[in-house]
Amino acid sequence: MVVVSADEEVSRRNQGLSVDEILADLAKIGELTGKSGVRLVVAVACAFFAPARGPVTREERLRVVEAAGEAGAAGIYLAATSGEEEPAEMFDGVAEVRQLYPGLDLGVHLHNRNGFAPANALASMMAGATWLEGSFGGLGGDMWFPGDPTVLGNAPLEDLIHLCQGLGIETGIDLAKYMRVSDRISELTGRPSTSFVSRGGTRSDLAAARWPGND
Repeated sequence: MVVVSADEEVSRRNQGLSVDEILADLAKIGELTGKSGVRLVVAVACAFFAPARGPVTREERLRVVEAAGEAGAAGIYLAATSGEEEPAEMFDGVAEVRQLYPGLDLGVHLHNRNGFAPANALASMMAGATWLEGSFGGLGGDMWFPGDPTVLGNAPLEDLIHLCQGLGIETGIDLAKYMRVSDRISELTGRPSTSFVSRGGTRSDLAAARWPGND
């Protein structure tokens, strides 16, 4: 998997290279993966919004997507890196890439700074995304700009699995077992989960609860 930022400043600060330099390397990586039979997946970081700047243009996003296609990528995911992305722009961006590159596996990477991760996931799936990326309990990096730590990090995958379950979408993941692993990871790292389903429980948990004082 190769990460390429659609935003020039993030590219230079995060990887120490310009977007042009990374895209040149991507072409070389594509040659190597093509010869070796390795599946190439390209992540478009800051595909919609960049910190210390704002919205990223469709031209900047598609520039990276086009280069990934030319490099022979089998899959692309558009990363909502800042956590300030909104459902409408996610839908439009994913739908356009799906239309232009119907043969590519297409996913999204989500953060939840603004609380829109589930809505962005739903919008992306409606637009044609076939996979969602988050992390156990919301662990993972973030652009450490102003924000309460409880809303920074990756979108908790538990919440995304729970969303799919509520939509009747089969993920092949047992949510109860996954949550036990996530809880254990939280214990080991000392970092509380930011997941709503971990903290608030499922419908089944609430249905099985009893009023205080009742046996």
